[in-house]
Amino acid sequence: MVSADIIVIGAGHNGLVAANYLAKAGLRVLVVERSDRVGGACVTDEIAPGFKVSAAAYVSGLFRPQIIEDLELAKFGLRQVAFDPQGFCPFPDGKYLMLWSDGEKTAREIAKFSKKDAAAYPEYEAMWAEVYDLVEPMLLAPPVPIAELVSLLRGPEAEDLLRRLLFYSAEELLDEYFESDQVKAAFANESVIGHFSGPSAPGTAFTLAHNLLGNIDGQVGGWGLVLGGMGALPDALAAAARARGVEILLRSPVERVRVRGGRAVGVRLEGGRTIDAKVVVSTADPKRTFLQMLEPDQLPAEFRRSVGAIKMHGAAMKVNCALSELPCWNAADGTPGPQHRGSTYIGPSIDYVEDASIRGSRSSRRASSIRPSRRAESTRSRSTCSTARTTWHPVPGTNSRSRTGTGSLRPWRSTPRTCRRRSSPGTSSRPSTSSGGSG
Repeated sequence: MVSADIIVIGAGHNGLVAANYLAKAGLRVLVVERSDRVGGACVTDEIAPGFKVSAAAYVSGLFRPQIIEDLELAKFGLRQVAFDPQGFCPFPDGKYLMLWSDGEKTAREIAKFSKKDAAAYPEYEAMWAEVYDLVEPMLLAPPVPIAELVSLLRGPEAEDLLRRLLFYSAEELLDEYFESDQVKAAFANESVIGHFSGPSAPGTAFTLAHNLLGNIDGQVGGWGLVLGGMGALPDALAAAARARGVEILLRSPVERVRVRGGRAVGVRLEGGRTIDAKVVVSTADPKRTFLQMLEPDQLPAEFRRSVGAIKMHGAAMKVNCALSELPCWNAADGTPGPQHRGSTYIGPSIDYVEDASIRGSRSSRRASSIRPSRRAESTRSRSTCSTARTTWHPVPGTNSRSRTGTGSLRPWRSTPRTCRRRSSPGTSSRPSTSSGGSG
């Protein structure tokens, strides 16, 4: 019988981060993973010969720089590149708006639509800087109860800011700063990622803060790519963990968490193998952890009912594609160009995004009555709206690019047209592409 101080269930990036820190503290750590590879939803797949894509999770930014530094992940091969521009927003009239990492460049883009909005943009950025100063210290700390969160605020201005973020809609907040429908639409697209509400719903103002929390190599608000695809992140984490003495068992699904005297004392794998431990850490979802891995009599009935009532249907759809060339937008000439270097938001107005979210929510309710296969349970997808978030990025070893995006697209006049890209001698002219949603 194998034993360890800590058993971690799941070799996704969360489980591997936990394993690294526990091993760094001197504990004997064993990670058990049902798949044949590490990563969970953070993987790189070859969907066709020469076409590699980040198959599920598709963008990096929330993985904290402190973790990268603490675990020395650069030494184990992790490399990230920030998008610039962060976003490209084409409109049906042939215009576009780029959201650059440089605030002054973004203000100049906004000035194409409204000089007043361009002048207001620094104030908008300053407001989010206050939010970042409030929220960022909490990201690596235990969740703060709402009552304690309010006590952390200093002065009426901070309290007013929190009130607006928690209760305002994205539309209301954007109306305070901007007059141009296109400018508001460009930012409103960022407020509907990962949930079923449109930009007019109360609380969606806070969703805008999600984009602020990205951080690539110290660039606050930055999102980007992991070189080699998202699978390179858990690969680096696994290499670091093994260097610290962590054992990772693949193809080892947990059948039961073993309990004695009200405490977890190990696991039983499918096939009957048992492993003892002083502590069991599960990174599986709460329903799988509490309703499938534990016997019913090991938890209070009310707690089991509460877990069973958690709504877990997904709020994004991802499609991975292989294309013969990069898209050439009516709104932006040049292939390749800056419009291919970041996310693409297809949502020309707040009304368009609002309508899309309503349609997507209805579709999700219809689809939620269909039970997925066992494999699909951990990767199920839902289309939330007709807004697309796409990202084009290079595939190592090729002259091609990958695309990722979110949502189902409703045809409109600024969809990409086909255009030919010249190839350098001896290189491939095929871009590999994937389109899909946030992971």
